[in-house]
Amino acid sequence: MDMETAVRELTPRLLCYCRGRTGEEALAEDIAQEALIALVTRWRRLGPPQSPVAFVFAIARRRAGRRLAKRRLRELFVRSQNGRRPAPSVAQELSGRDRLARTFRAISRLRRTDHEALLLVAAAELNLRE
Repeated sequence: MDMETAVRELTPRLLCYCRGRTGEEALAEDIAQEALIALVTRWRRLGPPQSPVAFVFAIARRRAGRRLAKRRLRELFVRSQNGRRPAPSVAQELSGRDRLARTFRAISRLRRTDHEALLLVAAAELNLRE
């Protein structure tokens, strides 16, 4: 199978999978496109992967997981901030966004295991023992 055929045949299945994972059309399209770009890049540099299907779906799964985790963290942060005070002013909203961006940067610098533990506690609402 050549690269163009692989992309053409994988695209509808990949889009369907991404829609199911994310529940959002635009986000699903972005993730599917990123996964297909990764496949094409890999194919051109190193030749076809052993299983183009497994390759592209693994990438889509990881990227969807990351995007959904970030969205859950953002929603948790916004909920926790909004639960404490009335609707924020424009200045407060900008300050909150800056604080959120700094928080995400700090989280991204954590070791993978610490990052995963934080996500499980914050996003999946597991307790520390779990």
